[in-house]
Amino acid sequence: MIGVGEAFASRYAQARRKFLQGCASAGLAVHSYVGYDAPISRLRTHVGSALEQVDMLEGRQGALIETVAINELKARAERLEAYQSQARYAVADSYDRATKAQAEAAGAPQ
Repeated sequence: MIGVGEAFASRYAQARRKFLQGCASAGLAVHSYVGYDAPISRLRTHVGSALEQVDMLEGRQGALIETVAINELKARAERLEAYQSQARYAVADSYDRATKAQAEAAGAPQ
C-alpha cells in the first residue's frame, strides 16, 4: 500500500513532467533553480566575507576621521591662541600710543 506522501509525490512528479513538456513544446522558457545550490552557497560565503571586510574598514575609517577631527580642532585652538596673543599686543600698543599722545598734548603749550 502506498502512503499519502508517496502518492502525492508521484502525482506531483507526473504533473511537473507534463507541464515541462508542454512548456518545451510551446517554446517557453522554464526557470529552474536546480543546480544553483553550489554557486548560491559560494556567493553567500563571498558576501559574508565582504560584509566582514566592510565592517572592519568602517571601523578603521571612523577612527581615522576621529583622528583627523581631533588634529583639526587642536590646530584651530593653536590659531585662536595666536590670535588672542596678537590682539593683546595690539590693545597694549594702542593703549601705549594713546597714553603717549595724551602726555604730549598735556605737555605742549596750547
